Order: sequence, then C-alpha cells, then structure tokens
Amino acid sequence: MKIKVMSRIDMNSIMLKALYNHTPIEAGIISISSSGFGKLPSLVFAKEVGLVPNVIFEEFDDIDMQVAYYYPITVPVAVDMVNFAKDLDEVWIHCDAGISRSAGVACALDEYYNLDGRSSFYWTDGYHHPNGLVYRTVMNVLNSGYIPFSDY
Repeated sequence: MKIKVMSRIDMNSIMLKALYNHTPIEAGIISISSSGFGKLPSLVFAKEVGLVPNVIFEEFDDIDMQVAYYYPITVPVAVDMVNFAKDLDEVWIHCDAGISRSAGVACALDEYYNLDGRSSFYWTDGYHHPNGLVYRTVMNVLNSGYIPFSDY
C-alpha cells in the first residue's frame, strides 16, 4: 500500500487542480478534520462530481487524552478508516497540518501493511510527529484481526 500524508492546504490545492483539469484521483483519501471544523469543500465537491470516488471523512481532534471540549479518535472511527483503506493500493491521508493525526494513521497502516511491524519513517523523518493515541487506536484495530463495526 502506497501512503501519502499531507495538510489540508495541500489537499485543497490538489483538489482544485483536479477540478480545474477534470482529472480523476485514483487514490483513496482519508480526510481528517478537527471537531467543528467541517469537511474540505473542494474535496466534497470533487467527490460529488465523481473525480474522487474513494473518500472517507472523519472528525476528531489532535489530542492524546480526553480534554474538555475536544474529541479524541474513537475505536469506531479507527475501524472506519481501516475498513476503508484495507483493500486500496494507494491512500492519501490529510489532517489540518499534515503532521500529527494523519501521520499517526499513516504509521499504523504503513507498519501493518508494508513493514511487517518495523517502524515507519514517519516516526523519525524530523517533520512528522505522529499522534500516539491515533497510532495506538488504529494499530489496535489492525492487530485485533476482527473488525467489529464494518459499516458503523
């Protein structure tokens, strides 16, 4: 599985180019927004006009623990992302900055599908700082061998 991590701004640029040029995007896209921030409009529109057939929208905050007024990743969200990505050859993942939440998901998918448990370069590349709770939640779902909420 090829995995690419990017920011909301980078994803927006890619979607605007795809819309302008009428270029379909073959990769599956995991779009992560902060709670209350909303979906990326250019990505929603690209999906509606059929340029991005494989996209999932998730909403959770970039936190490692429960904090009042913020929402961490949950197991059902991790299950949704794993079920979405498991049969894809290429996955693009974006969050607001493209540094923490998307890198946490990418680390788990990369280590599980590509590296046979070896550490992903997202941990050590000096740019990404994977969210530990996101990584652990997604990795726990991957390692469970049983995905209990297939269409949650």
